[in-house]
Amino acid sequence: MRVLTAVLAIAAALTALVLRHGGRLPSRGWLPWIAGLAAVYSAWTIYGAGGEAVAWGLALLVLSLPAYYLCAALARRQLSD
Repeated sequence: MRVLTAVLAIAAALTALVLRHGGRLPSRGWLPWIAGLAAVYSAWTIYGAGGEAVAWGLALLVLSLPAYYLCAALARRQLSD
């Protein structure tokens, strides 16, 4: 579970950097530093977890996609009714 949290943290940090670079996020001097440190820490955590933990985390993430799309389809159908 720690690997999935680290993957989400690195994705959030990199998204913040991309949004900041594109001008869609307010200009604050500390944001790139915090996001960069978060990305490095998350990458280090993923590396430290080891290959087996990363593989299991990836497998669980992929297996959860059908459930996500099923719930999203049901929600869309409920909204259209």
